[in-house]
Amino acid sequence: MKILWCAVFSVLGLLAMGYAILLHRVVGLGKNFTLFWPGLGCACLVTALILGLAAMGICHVPEMIWHPLAVGAGTLLALILYLEGRIVWAGSRLPDRNADYCIILGCKVNGDKPSTALRYRIEAAARYLAENPRTLAIASGGQGVDEGISEASCIRQELIAAGIAEERILMEDHSTSTMENIHYSRELIADAEARVVMITSNYHVYRSMELAKRAGLRRVSGFGAEPGPVMALHYFVREAFALVKDYLVGNL
Repeated sequence: MKILWCAVFSVLGLLAMGYAILLHRVVGLGKNFTLFWPGLGCACLVTALILGLAAMGICHVPEMIWHPLAVGAGTLLALILYLEGRIVWAGSRLPDRNADYCIILGCKVNGDKPSTALRYRIEAAARYLAENPRTLAIASGGQGVDEGISEASCIRQELIAAGIAEERILMEDHSTSTMENIHYSRELIADAEARVVMITSNYHVYRSMELAKRAGLRRVSGFGAEPGPVMALHYFVREAFALVKDYLVGNL
């Protein structure tokens, strides 16, 4: 049995390290949770080494240490899989049609141009607004220290370029987090019974909808944009930990 688990952890460790190398080539390591992958890879490979040595009789892991670690790891894995199920389910559903508002959540702006993730969100918003001409848009997102304009301004200019009428776009340009996105955007919506669509990346839909409900919006749906094939796994895993954090600090 130890040999089998040694093989499993070896494969997982090598896959995690390979994905870390890919992320390093695409976005670099050291930011946005990316160090999780080399950390996971090292932990899996060290576990595989210990199991391999134990299987060969070179070292012995006491049951009083091994069993609690196995139970803890299994519990954490079960929790992550449960949260991932909620995240995937919410991100794959279709939004309500003809909503009163859609809130487009911002993310990184490069100079005055949208990052890839933000461009996908804007494209999803433009499609929804074109198909639902009565819906008003709330462009949400402040300006980071390394951004040339606010995320809200970037969303607005790109929507106008896509043919969305300027008078349909409201601005919220003070937020610096998802929770602030929702809080400040909520102030622009007078009616708690208004139908609202949260437009963001698909991995982010569930948390944004739950935060919107916590802010007092009662009729919320989501519309998820694809994050891109390379970053999808990273973002979905990161989002599960973000959910745990929001539950622990009382945001959800």
